[in-house]
Amino acid sequence: MIKIINGYGFVTNNQSLEITRLDFGGSYTNTPTVLSPSISTGNFNNHGFDVTFDCASNKYIGYSTCSGVGQVLKLDFGNSLTNLPLITTVATGLPTAQGIQLVKEADKWHLFLVSDNNNFYHFSSGSSLDFPMIQQYSTNFNGIMAAPQNIQMVKIDSDWIGIISNKLLFSIVRIQFPQGCTGTPFFSNAQSPGGISLPASSLGNNIFQLAETLPNGDINLFVASVFIQIPPPEASFSFSSTCRNTPTTFTDNSTLCFGNINGWNWDFGDGNFPIYPLCSHVCHRCKF
Repeated sequence: MIKIINGYGFVTNNQSLEITRLDFGGSYTNTPTVLSPSISTGNFNNHGFDVTFDCASNKYIGYSTCSGVGQVLKLDFGNSLTNLPLITTVATGLPTAQGIQLVKEADKWHLFLVSDNNNFYHFSSGSSLDFPMIQQYSTNFNGIMAAPQNIQMVKIDSDWIGIISNKLLFSIVRIQFPQGCTGTPFFSNAQSPGGISLPASSLGNNIFQLAETLPNGDINLFVASVFIQIPPPEASFSFSSTCRNTPTTFTDNSTLCFGNINGWNWDFGDGNFPIYPLCSHVCHRCKF
């Protein structure tokens, strides 16, 4: 994996403990020289790498994956990419972590990475990369990805597009996030999906994915956000017999646009609170 920024190149080596820095001498047409010493991560299988300048902290901050130990490292270069970085571990338990990409949307930094076991991870921090990277979600793309190696995120208008390379399928997967780059994706790779339904626990924001397999084997992945909200029931009731000291029957006629009403709390103003849809009550000094 190679990353080019501000006249410098960073090359990860899957078979060593180091990241090599290259100096292009002010022009990318020059033959680069290797800066010494190399960056020692202390871990084998360094794979993904990305680095950027964080204006909030006034520092160059990089992130690298170590697939052999399933870790993500943070590299703090301070004010110059020629400095040897301060290296800390910011994430563990990511087996065979591979490609990694930093993006900024609005006032938050986001970190995306893919792993060789077809997992897709999303981390985010606040307005500065000095803040902790917190994992937002992970999802498995079996059937859509096969040993993904690298990821490249790009923003087109208001949409985020992720380009992911597959090692075993010899294909490119394109992921589209039309509602921003956040959310927990679900997906279907059926050619003509139908009968899609939501469980009752799916209230709120839901993100769905639809995979399109092209004739050349490439896959387009469309991601859409659906917010599901059930309005409150419309209260209504009827009653019979309104004679004083005679039981009056109350019947609930409330309606709900989705699902069933499963709770009642009648308030007759005299300390009685029946909890059934049908009840009888003797009204002496009742109010509603």
